[in-house]
Amino acid sequence: MVIQSGTSLSSNQNTGNFDLERLKKMINVAKRNNLSSKEHNGDYISEDLIKLKMSYGLDAINIAPEFGLIETQTYLDHLKYEENLFQRYWELCYQSKK
Repeated sequence: MVIQSGTSLSSNQNTGNFDLERLKKMINVAKRNNLSSKEHNGDYISEDLIKLKMSYGLDAINIAPEFGLIETQTYLDHLKYEENLFQRYWELCYQSKK
């Protein structure tokens, strides 16, 4: 079950306002219905806040956009320093038709 405890994302920042009471209520709903709980918009929050949410029974937290940004930036950084690498990535992408 998707949990929403007030967090939201904008421009690589977490702009929401965490609501502990809302988190606890939604986790209880999931548990009463024998469902796992997963919160979206867990990107760009502190490790302490993640630990707090998990300590109240949250089963999973989505931080994929933050990882995607890090991965993309890593590729772009490598492309800056290796001229032929950009051409090779472009060819692979083009040939994959994706």
